[in-house]
Amino acid sequence: MKKDDINTLLVCSKSILSKIQNDTTINYLTYLSDTKLKELFKLANRHGVLMHCYKYLNKTPQTSHILSLIKPLSTYTIQRQMLLSKQLLAIDKLFKQHNIPYIILKGPAISTLLYQDIISRQFTDIDILINKQHIKQAIKLLSTLNYQLDYDKTVLNNPKLYDVCSDIGLQDTNHHTSIELHWQLIRQRFSDTLSSVDLFNDTQTIQIHNKSFTTLSNEIYLIYLCMHGSKHLWQSIKWIIDIDQLIQKHDINWQKVTTYTSQFQAKSSLALGLSLAYELYNTPIPSEFQTTNKRINRLKHITKQQLYKPSSNTLYKKLLKFYYHANLKDTYTQQLLYYLKLPFGITPDDVLFINISKPYQVFYFLIRPLRLSLKLLGLYK
Repeated sequence: MKKDDINTLLVCSKSILSKIQNDTTINYLTYLSDTKLKELFKLANRHGVLMHCYKYLNKTPQTSHILSLIKPLSTYTIQRQMLLSKQLLAIDKLFKQHNIPYIILKGPAISTLLYQDIISRQFTDIDILINKQHIKQAIKLLSTLNYQLDYDKTVLNNPKLYDVCSDIGLQDTNHHTSIELHWQLIRQRFSDTLSSVDLFNDTQTIQIHNKSFTTLSNEIYLIYLCMHGSKHLWQSIKWIIDIDQLIQKHDINWQKVTTYTSQFQAKSSLALGLSLAYELYNTPIPSEFQTTNKRINRLKHITKQQLYKPSSNTLYKKLLKFYYHANLKDTYTQQLLYYLKLPFGITPDDVLFINISKPYQVFYFLIRPLRLSLKLLGLYK
């Protein structure tokens, strides 16, 4: 993967371009062979910016041949997202019939919020936030739409699941679509105070296919996007674009952002997300939110390094992820606790590996070495 390819994706996904940027990008695209162009569009698809590239090419007359190469992949993407939005309507009807309040996250909500449609921003599944007490009922209802749990349903009776995980997945094998049911935005290992905040108290309404859906407020979304992107080491360019477009197109109450950031233990994640958006997309950031913190700048350097030249070394990637997550902690005390929890803390993988009833959950500390050994031997994923 060339640095020029990533730079091209960044340019194609920008709202405002200089003539030099535009001319340089067009020259680069016309220089590439059809094979290289198809590889570039696959990369754009992995980064979630395929539709941005399609829109860019569609308004540039001299790229009609290049447009014909991206069209099959973009058409497939549109069809998939239309299917997911159709399924969202069925879920909405089902949940409303049974009085299950929910918040739609990411995916179609972000696309609608930022672009007023459900095709401009790529997504591959449906993310729904509901109260913990409705999880079992929601899963039972979703089974009527052919969605089945990724795990044995007995795991739902394990109280530890709700402590160490934040969501659980369901699959529709007929349509090859998936749903993530969230009971909190992010796992406790990234924020052990977020679960105390009632997210249903600060929401907004969006329209999808002429129906009203509840989603997060702009301020909570901004923080959540930064936390989610940081959790995944910003492996998709679309997560940085989301931050840029949210700030560019919507009013943000920055005082609320400050308050929520402290409550969510997300100061570092917010600073990193805003810094990346500012550097890569020239996003207008209030001066008090611009950072010169060495730790954040170090994480930003790692992010860009992995963006342009991702490592293929599995062990290195795991160690890098651990270092990255530890340095996202806002205080040295939180960092120390994160390091201590590595050998001793119970993880989602431990809970999903085996279901241990509450009186005996101390044995998870013994189960973990067994699970990791089996994983090392290739006997368990």
